[in-house]
Amino acid sequence: MRAMPSGYTGPRSPQRPPAAECGYRHCASVDDLPPGQIERLYKRARLLQSMLERGIHLPQTLEHRLGITCFLEPSTRTRVSFEAAALRLGMQLISITAADSSLAKGESDRDTRLTLESYWPDALIVRTAEAGLPQRWAMDATCSV
Repeated sequence: MRAMPSGYTGPRSPQRPPAAECGYRHCASVDDLPPGQIERLYKRARLLQSMLERGIHLPQTLEHRLGITCFLEPSTRTRVSFEAAALRLGMQLISITAADSSLAKGESDRDTRLTLESYWPDALIVRTAEAGLPQRWAMDATCSV
C-alpha cells in the first residue's frame, strides 16, 4: 500500500490534496474517456482474455493498490466482473453495499465518501442508480472514482 505522507494526522487530513492535484484520473462516465480510449481498453481486454484462456498469469499492474467497491444497487454481473478483474490484476479490495453502509441509516453520500476515503484507497468504484453521484464524488475526491 501507499505510504502515508509526512504530517498525516488521520482520516480526512487536510494534508492529502484532491485527486486532481495528484494526477489521479476519474471515470464517472464513458464521456470522461479521451477519444480512442474505449478502443484501447477493448484491445487490452482482448489481450488479457487471451492470456487467461492460455493459462498465462496476468501482470499484477494493480499490486499494492487498494480499491473500495461501493455498490449502492444490486448488480451481480457488474460487481463480480469488477472485483474479479481487480483481483486478477493484483488489487486488494474492500466491498460494501448500500445495506453495509451508513447510507441505510440516513448518512449523506458525501459523508459516506469521506468515510471510505479515510482508508486511503487508490480508487472508489461506485455503482448507483442515482444520477450524478459518481460525478459529485469525483469533484473533490482524494482518490480515483
